[in-house]
Amino acid sequence: MKKLWSTLLSAIILFSCSKEDLGIGKKSNEKEIKTFAFIGINPAIACIINEADKTISATVPAGTGITNLTPTIALSPNATSTPASGASQDFSKPVMYKVKAEDGSIQDYTVKITQAKKYINVIKVVNSWVGYNDNSWERQHSVYETNDMQIFMVIIWNTSTPKVSLYKFNANFDPTQSAYIYGGAAWVNYRESFNILNVNLTATTSAAYTDAFKQVFEKITTDLPAQHYGVKYSGHGVATGGLFENKISATDTRNLLSYFNGLINAKIDFLDWNTNCNGGTYKIIANQYQYANYILASDLPRGGYNFDVNEYFTYNHELNIHKFFTPAKTIRNSLVEMMNSERSFWVSSVTKNYMVSGLVTQSISIFDTQKFIPLVNSTNMATANYVGDALQYIRQVFPAQEQAFNEFRFHYISNKDFFNWPVNSNGFYLN
Repeated sequence: MKKLWSTLLSAIILFSCSKEDLGIGKKSNEKEIKTFAFIGINPAIACIINEADKTISATVPAGTGITNLTPTIALSPNATSTPASGASQDFSKPVMYKVKAEDGSIQDYTVKITQAKKYINVIKVVNSWVGYNDNSWERQHSVYETNDMQIFMVIIWNTSTPKVSLYKFNANFDPTQSAYIYGGAAWVNYRESFNILNVNLTATTSAAYTDAFKQVFEKITTDLPAQHYGVKYSGHGVATGGLFENKISATDTRNLLSYFNGLINAKIDFLDWNTNCNGGTYKIIANQYQYANYILASDLPRGGYNFDVNEYFTYNHELNIHKFFTPAKTIRNSLVEMMNSERSFWVSSVTKNYMVSGLVTQSISIFDTQKFIPLVNSTNMATANYVGDALQYIRQVFPAQEQAFNEFRFHYISNKDFFNWPVNSNGFYLN
């Protein structure tokens, strides 16, 4: 009997197990991200989880901001993550997620989000002297967004509390709705729903405006990057080389444009000052040529004529800018097409008649900035004791360089054929 009890006791010891041996109460070491998705992106995008590399990647549609995206995350049972599911993050740079298993072990995942880029972002700056509640500059373009282009509006508010505001109007934006056409509170609420940045100014100095525009350019290039960039200005011209009616000085202009180049790691595709008066001058080109591939400008006063509304809607290049830029064309060809459309506007019957009756001279040049310094060096333009039309200077002193001038000012439209001009002008003025 004693031997039997000894055998039974040995068997009990041999075959007894702890709860952990049986898996009872043992904490899980599972720490996987099972699914990763974003809230508010429609249509939904696929997030690819590479379990071997512990990475998660996705590409969001062009125009989608990535600095404030909210993911939903499904994890292994009883696991937790830091940051947590539902916590918004800035995905303009890789984000590390730490997944902690029930047993306390940790696995890191790196999330990398890429934006599909639009073909071109056009940044339109307006120096607004109208009331904050008015509906005016918002109607400068008939279409603000296409699959290939986004037009950003940057408004310099000259109000009692000055600021610089950035707007991203989408394809559905319609300022001509009857409820909004005369401005007012409802209109402001609607317009401001498209506002993506406000920079309040504590001073109205060149330095303050430069800093504000650096924030604007950084917001655009970080949140909504594109393959190409153009900058346009709607306002009066300044012959010194400064920007936006000299709110930014010539020196700070170089600082700002250089900063923009650094953000995109390239030159700006074009600077378009063609609606500004007397912008096609040596001082302006000399101050800005390093920072852009092309500059559009006129050496004459711009505007000053009446026109037929239907002709305006059909041909005006500002209103129809969305038609000119597509990946099927080079930026250079798009700019030429845009200016040719403006020439068609001038030639249209009503507009031409007003120009002729008022002797309104008009011209626009497109300058290839890579050709500027070779032209300057071959004609001693920088040191010339001459004020006036550059082509006349070249014809008088360096006639062999006229072809070099034409390569620099490679596209030129004018209404010289409408009447005998009272001025001697060919698109570029030495000052």
